[in-house]
Amino acid sequence: MALDQAHERNNAIIKGEGGAVGLTENPLALRRWMIGGSEVSKVLQDLELSFEIKRSKESDQHHEQDKGFQENFKAAVCRLMNVIQETGYPFVEKSAELVTLHDNNIVDAAVHKTLSNIHKTGVAQYNKFMQERLINMTKPVSAPIRRNNFILIAGAKRKKRSAPQYRISSLKSDCYLFSRLYVACQTRNRGLTDFFSYENQSAPPSLSCDGRMRVSNKLGLLECLEPLQTSSAVPTVTDMTILDGAAVINMLRPGSAKTFADYANQVFIPYVMQTLQNVSHRLDVVWDCYRSDSLKAFTRERRGLEKRKRVMPETVLPSQWGSFLRVDANKTQLFAFLARYLLTVQSEKLIVTTQGPDVISNKPIDHTNLSPCNHEEADTRMMLHLAHAAEHCRRILIRTVDTDVVVLSVAAMTRHPHLQLWIAMGAGKDFRYIAAHDISKVLGVAKAQCLPLFHSFTGCDTVSCFNGIGKKTAWEVWSKCDHVTATFQKLCCAPFELTANDMSVLERFVTLLYDRGSNCHDVNSARKYRFTNSGRQIENIPPTSEALFQHCKRAIYQGGHIWSQAHERQPVLPDPSDWGRQFMDRQWQPFWTVLPQASLTCPELLKCACKKECRSKRCKCNKAGLKCTALCSCVCGADFPVQHPVQAFNTN
Repeated sequence: MALDQAHERNNAIIKGEGGAVGLTENPLALRRWMIGGSEVSKVLQDLELSFEIKRSKESDQHHEQDKGFQENFKAAVCRLMNVIQETGYPFVEKSAELVTLHDNNIVDAAVHKTLSNIHKTGVAQYNKFMQERLINMTKPVSAPIRRNNFILIAGAKRKKRSAPQYRISSLKSDCYLFSRLYVACQTRNRGLTDFFSYENQSAPPSLSCDGRMRVSNKLGLLECLEPLQTSSAVPTVTDMTILDGAAVINMLRPGSAKTFADYANQVFIPYVMQTLQNVSHRLDVVWDCYRSDSLKAFTRERRGLEKRKRVMPETVLPSQWGSFLRVDANKTQLFAFLARYLLTVQSEKLIVTTQGPDVISNKPIDHTNLSPCNHEEADTRMMLHLAHAAEHCRRILIRTVDTDVVVLSVAAMTRHPHLQLWIAMGAGKDFRYIAAHDISKVLGVAKAQCLPLFHSFTGCDTVSCFNGIGKKTAWEVWSKCDHVTATFQKLCCAPFELTANDMSVLERFVTLLYDRGSNCHDVNSARKYRFTNSGRQIENIPPTSEALFQHCKRAIYQGGHIWSQAHERQPVLPDPSDWGRQFMDRQWQPFWTVLPQASLTCPELLKCACKKECRSKRCKCNKAGLKCTALCSCVCGADFPVQHPVQAFNTN
């Protein structure tokens, strides 16, 4: 540092006289300065001393020796020491992660990888430069060097097409498609049934929004179920209470707590102690598990992406609690941290909590039927704990804020009819109790069993909903279609295939969702009728038969395979790729349809590339038995009588 400051001092002497301006623009002048700069500065100093020229006080010292600079430097060092004292000495702990000192945020994995390999990358690029330009001379030395595209910002994420861009692209595609269809129908006097068996976009507009899954309003189903309760009496003390850990953490804000240890001792544990006062035997706390290949990756991605933070007792709590809980890695650390704290609660009652795939408790119990468990969601795992305690408990309470838990609880009552199960649902002014056993009895065994499949078919966190079709509408149609219940009941028991008879019933059900007075028995006919006769927009008509087939498979995978095996410790699940999904961009996404878009395949839009008249057997139009249109390259369809648009789209 001293040598560097000496060079800076010599440079300052020359620059003060205007002799070191523009050196970097002239290579020869720069080399002369590098060799003789120190001698020139010495000559100038000797000249000033011989003539007794006094320099200003500021010029006699290095700029870093200035009083203001030293004060700012001291303040920065003190701030760094304070951070180290608050968060702990960072170089003692051996960790594979990079952590910022001031807030304990974990650096993004891509940035960590870049910094870990940056030296190796530099050495490799240096050797390549030497080989190409100085040894083998395959490139000139003056050839430009390719810039490195290193990821050096923590928030670097994969780019996706924005919603406005997707809408503009879809509108252009629709305009182009229907323009071609109008031209083709001027010549070909055919119906539009074939046309409406294809989607006009790569993703069905009735099931997708901007290319992504449509998310339903699940609370609408509660408004249909809650009126079925026959009693409102809730016991003051229950035999067992099951807490949805993630829901509790979202409700319990840190308040005056400063660190994670304060949050556990001042907020979370007092809530647990208060809950234990209304429990006579057992308290279970069930946490979510977060996987990289989760089917709910899209739903969680919509909540936002924030920074990762290291959860330790002495770590200062984040200022934005909701943003902190949006990151799966943060919640995984927090859940494990609070699960360990639960074992410190002094109570004679049994406390059971999940910790990853395992289960821990404050008293020895038989965990054979509880762990190891491969459930991802706390929704299904709570049903496993419910089944485990059903032999010893009769009155059970579940605390949650998720509609899925209510649906699964109603279905679980068909396996445990002797239980009384209440759901403590919602928070704040929306808090209420729901008697799952009452609802299950009113619905009957058949409807209660297939309620999860109905829920997934009409839209849940992993399955898209039908555009414009809410839970209330679907519930009213289901109540008048008894034949659908038998099909739902068959498909909710982990089926191996979806038969043509099942699809026929489901297609009729979907047509009634869009039009209760419809006489159509397949969705393709319903699409044509609603678009041509009812004047509906393309996103407000049912999906095609092929798109509905893939939607049904996704619904069956969620409602018939995952939810129907909620009482199993390790349910056996098929490959999602066989049930309407595909793995793209590091996550499972819906596989919409096996058919291409209408603009690429629809026979009505077929055109040939013949240069002259179409007499060859290789002509596409002749092969399909169609007349050439103005869309074709030949002269056969160049002239055609112009019809009124209504006549052109006549479906008779």
